[in-house]
Amino acid sequence: PELAHACAHALCYLQREPEALEVLTYARGSEGFEQIGQILTDHFVSRVFVQGDDLAKVLLDQTSNLTGCSPSGFKGTLAACLIVRDEETSLARCLSSLAGIVDEIVVVDTGSRDKTVEIAATYGAKIGHLVWQDDFAAARNEAIKLATSDWILWIDADEELSSTSAGAIRQALTRPHYCGFYIPIVNFMADDSDSEQYMHAPLRLFRNLPGVAFTGRVHEQVYPSLQRCGLPTATLSGATILHHGYRPSALEEKQKLDRFLKLLERE
Repeated sequence: PELAHACAHALCYLQREPEALEVLTYARGSEGFEQIGQILTDHFVSRVFVQGDDLAKVLLDQTSNLTGCSPSGFKGTLAACLIVRDEETSLARCLSSLAGIVDEIVVVDTGSRDKTVEIAATYGAKIGHLVWQDDFAAARNEAIKLATSDWILWIDADEELSSTSAGAIRQALTRPHYCGFYIPIVNFMADDSDSEQYMHAPLRLFRNLPGVAFTGRVHEQVYPSLQRCGLPTATLSGATILHHGYRPSALEEKQKLDRFLKLLERE
């Protein structure tokens, strides 16, 4: 039983959950049997909710009969959380790229003087307001407070999800046994071309768990708080975020370099 339990656990993290259920049949009496049962229960529930998967309904019944586990309430819902200020030229592009993928949009405005808030409202966003404190983490944490979904996608107004990202993100939402996923970001570095670019892959999709919060006045990160939950992370293949904010014209318009330097000095 202990060996079967270990094998089922490994199969969950190889994203081969139906096979994990088959092996779990031989793990009755092992320590952690119910833990794997709960992982599979929540996985199959979210597959039904997120993907409308008929096979997952059958597998959910099998898991329930085998383990006696009940759904925890996890459905794999997703909130996109943004902090904004004077983003009327780019916000619609970002929010349009989220259509059909997210269940809620949270926008925290830090003092816009243009039509940013009105644009966010047309996309059905839940809007919060915060006086800017020269602290990106504080603003992002305000957005987290307003989110009610199981997962949070951290994205900025000068970014957009690529058109091919939906499938990979929906797959990730069905796996509560991970606390987060790294998503590759393509940073465009020229105004007249998309060929000049560089990539990095920060943790942008993460569980909305108690105690999860950003730290860092600038170049803020959420991973340190996620580490405490004891769940692993993974890189999300197939999803990409496109970032337009490092184009020279955008840097000049927002005076980003001066602003970042000021925040780094304070940090």
